Order: sequence, then structure tokens, then C-alpha cells
Amino acid sequence: GVLTILRPGLAGFSALSALALIAMIGFAGRDLATRAAPLSLSNAQLGVLGFIVLALSGSIMLAVTGGAQWPDAPTFVLVGAASAFGIAAYAALTNAMRTGEVGVVTPFRYTRLLFAMLLGIVVFGERPDAATLLGSAIIVACGVAIISQNRRIS
Repeated sequence: GVLTILRPGLAGFSALSALALIAMIGFAGRDLATRAAPLSLSNAQLGVLGFIVLALSGSIMLAVTGGAQWPDAPTFVLVGAASAFGIAAYAALTNAMRTGEVGVVTPFRYTRLLFAMLLGIVVFGERPDAATLLGSAIIVACGVAIISQNRRIS
């Protein structure tokens, strides 16, 4: 499904397209690590560790892109607000992944796809094409099939 959305051919492929695949591997790894983390680690500790990894990733990106510039006051407020919402969302996600049943929590993860499409449409004026819609349907169908099969096995 992801490959259908990205359409990795020589014409439309760029090195940045690989970031989407790397990000999905990172999301899956984070979820697995969250479930496997010992209960002695609190959600706050896991959140701090997650943001340390994010800071390291950001540092690498800054090194590759040549640095950053200091934001002006309105942008600084927006970054602060985004950080606060991100921390709250990560705490909720960590709590859900640690305490919830995976088969119940996972379907809510697919809302990311919907919100990403809506954000693209509303903010960036994008229109999803047939390949994007087909790839999204494949991703959701595979997730539903895996969840259904896990429920039958259990």
C-alpha cells in the first residue's frame, strides 16, 4: 500500500521518498518497544526517551541541511504549542499501547492516514489521486485482515 502511494519509479522517485518508509519502520519499532518496555519505566520516562531520539534525529537533519535559524516570536509560540500537544499525544499513545489490547488500539492508528489526507487537502490544497486512495485502502485492508486473523487465533 505504501509503495502504491509513493509510486517508486525512476521518474517520480527522490531520496526524500525513502523517508516515508523509514518513518513507518520507526513508528512500528516505537510501538513494539513501548509494548516490550518493562513496567518499571513510567510513561513519562518513555516519553523523555522518545523525545531524546527525536532530538537526535533533528540534530542529524540539521547537520545534513546546514543548520537552522532562530524562530521569531509567533513561530516560537507555535513550536511550543506543537511540542505541548505532541507530548500529550505521546503520553496518551504510550498509555494506550501499554494498557490497551492491541486489536482495539490499532484501528485508531489508521486515523493518521485520514488526518494526513485531510491536512494535505485543507492546508496544502492537495487532491489525493487514484493511486493514493488505492494504496490507503490496501493499508487499511491489510490491517483489518491482520487484526481479524489475530482475533481468530486468540
